Amino acid sequence: MKKNKYILNTMILFLLTLGMLSLTNPTSAQADYKVLVWSGNGALHVEVMSFEGNASNYGYEVVTSVGEMNTSILEGIDVLIVNGVDYINDTKGELDVIVDWFNEASGRALWLASDSDYGGYWYPWGTTAEPVGVNHIVIEIEGHIFVQDDAIIDAGMNDGAGYRPICNVDNTIDSPANKITKDVVNTSWHGPTCVVPYSSVTTAGVGTVANYNDIENCQWVVNTSVTSEIQDQDFDDDDKWEGYPTGENSSKSMLAIEWNLGDSKNKLAVMGESFFSNYKNMYGSEMRYQVGGLQNIELLYQLLDWSVGKYDAKAPGFEILTGFIALALIPLVLRKRK
Repeated sequence: MKKNKYILNTMILFLLTLGMLSLTNPTSAQADYKVLVWSGNGALHVEVMSFEGNASNYGYEVVTSVGEMNTSILEGIDVLIVNGVDYINDTKGELDVIVDWFNEASGRALWLASDSDYGGYWYPWGTTAEPVGVNHIVIEIEGHIFVQDDAIIDAGMNDGAGYRPICNVDNTIDSPANKITKDVVNTSWHGPTCVVPYSSVTTAGVGTVANYNDIENCQWVVNTSVTSEIQDQDFDDDDKWEGYPTGENSSKSMLAIEWNLGDSKNKLAVMGESFFSNYKNMYGSEMRYQVGGLQNIELLYQLLDWSVGKYDAKAPGFEILTGFIALALIPLVLRKRK
């Protein structure tokens, strides 16, 4: 009897120890999720070396590609970042590859990074020769956040020049946006455009601009200051993907999110610049020309955490359940010792 009692007490104490450790010691960062940064088809800001090198510290593996979009490079990918590509090669089926990947399994997220219309080098609708761009991906997955075919300048809040806006209006109210912006104050967006919520839009880029709260499962995350304005830098003088008028000061979205999209109810993030790239030190902690700290890095990894579901509501896992079991066994141990 004494031997059996000793074995029982030992097992209970082991469970208690295991339960307490699981409650107090979080698992160390591991590369549990795989991210592809696709910078093909004339993308401008392909330098993501710091992101690629440091991601494992946050639990992510980042791989890059500047080649053709195809199913092989998407194998095992949880988050696809379409990094400001100049166009989508529809003749090679790149649009279908991206949309099929987005729809075929749950737990995936798609990021669409963009750029300004500076010098006519970049358009959200592609090029004249290849008239398919990032906004057409949004149409195909039935999203509502689109890239404006213009630029953002901010004379009042910037890193030494209006085309280098420092965004300091963060969504700290709405969930899950407020989890993405936790401890984020200032972020750098060098030469960006803005993103716009549309309630409806045509493939030609003409539609109805909406408020975020009018669209289900859609939130702004980071906005410019109230002194920003739209600037048409390529003087195209049309209404294609030009949601907000030029020359009006107001706070405009640089990053917005949408979820429960497509066949598999997946996530979308659309942003006005590749804020995670090494370009002009956007992946950094200090402004380049002014004195001040940046939280681009924090914003990046918190957006990734949202993308892979770390902020989604979940039932208690095995570790917490083990702790509860161990606590419940304490009276049993005490009774047997009396």
